[in-house]
Order: sequence, then C-alpha cells, then structure tokens
Amino acid sequence: MNARTRAWVASTALCLTALALGRPDAQAADHIDAPLASSETAADLTDFYAWHQGDRIVAAIGFAGLDVPGSEGDVR
Repeated sequence: MNARTRAWVASTALCLTALALGRPDAQAADHIDAPLASSETAADLTDFYAWHQGDRIVAAIGFAGLDVPGSEGDVR
C-alpha cells in the first residue's frame, strides 16, 4: 500500500469516525418520562411509527399509555 492510498484510507476513517461520534443525541420522552405526562395522560405519546407507502408517508401514533388495569381511562 503506497503513501497516497494510506492517506486516503486514514482520512476516510477519520471522517467516518467524526460522523459517527459527532451526531447529536436523540432526545425523547417515552411512557410517562416527561414531567407533564402524569398530570395530562392524553398528552403522553407512547409510540410513533412512520413509513413510506408508495408516494405517501403513513404515520401511526400511540398515546395515553400505561393506564391502570380496571380504570376507565382519561382520554377525551
């Protein structure tokens, strides 16, 4: 392996490492982790799924999770 190839491999590895380590962390609340979720259960988003279907984006959202068994719930 000549010096030019080694330099290209090293710079590519450095760029990939910077991309992997320099990305922002994902921050989200899930299942009553958010401070206001316990007081307003209808605002508690539990799951969010999105995918492509043809030329459209389909989304499925779950909310008001972790209800106590036997309770009537608080969804309006």
